[in-house]
Amino acid sequence: MMSFIKRIGAYLFLALYLLSPGVGQAADKVFMWKADNGRGAIYLLGSIHTADKSFYPMDPAIMAAFDRSSRLVVEVDIKNQDQQALQQMLLMKGFYSDGDSLDKHISEETQKAIVKYLDGNEMMMQVVGRMRPWAVYVTLEEMEMRKVGLDPTLGIDLHFLEKASEEGKKISELESMEMQLELLAGFADDLQENLIMMTITDTSKRRDSVGSIIFAWKSGNAPLMENLVFASLKDDPKMEPVYEKMFFLRNAEMADNIARMAARGETIFVVVGAGHLVGDRGVVQLLKNKGYSITQQTSAK
Repeated sequence: MMSFIKRIGAYLFLALYLLSPGVGQAADKVFMWKADNGRGAIYLLGSIHTADKSFYPMDPAIMAAFDRSSRLVVEVDIKNQDQQALQQMLLMKGFYSDGDSLDKHISEETQKAIVKYLDGNEMMMQVVGRMRPWAVYVTLEEMEMRKVGLDPTLGIDLHFLEKASEEGKKISELESMEMQLELLAGFADDLQENLIMMTITDTSKRRDSVGSIIFAWKSGNAPLMENLVFASLKDDPKMEPVYEKMFFLRNAEMADNIARMAARGETIFVVVGAGHLVGDRGVVQLLKNKGYSITQQTSAK
């Protein structure tokens, strides 16, 4: 069971793909912005946390920005975690104890939907039955990403963490693994249950939507990415607390922390989930509000 628990940590960075398909293309753009206020340059690259080999090699414009930067900044340095402490946190925050179980915290309808989704896999059902709803959501989300050929070990943030380590580049975190776990575990049971149901209902539509997310990233299409990531917020007002905590409050903290790092005068390369960069309350706009000159970068291919 411990190997199963350990896997969950790698999937806490899955973007909130509660999407609907979109169209459109931003020609010759990459999903990266340069922010400058005359003291230090910031490159902001949107990450797809679960990707595939088609994302590599990265556009030369992205790699040139990385090479010019003295520091890599990520949400969490997932390569530099105390694995034993992480497992303990996951056990404490992700699993019930003292005879408690998932079926006491979700509706019978959701319980049946999970059983149907797992298609009679007895071992999975036993493990999932001990999980808290948010951990079930993360686990099922990872299963969906695997089904469309995406892999967290090929995620963009992990790619640059490995490169930074190889080159001896400084690495800074905007958040912590504990903070991200607290965030997911902090939602009320009914909101966590909503996330589960959105993961396992109409999976064919969701898989098409993941394709649209990838298209938006590869074409540098920020308006499309915004529409996709925030579709569920527009469709279901009950999701507002989830988006407020998962995106908007974190975006404000990220923007403040990034600005403080840039004040040192060095050039930094920031990699955060693509959904954090877009929209009126995204990191790009928040830095613009702080007086930064913002330019979306052009492909060098």
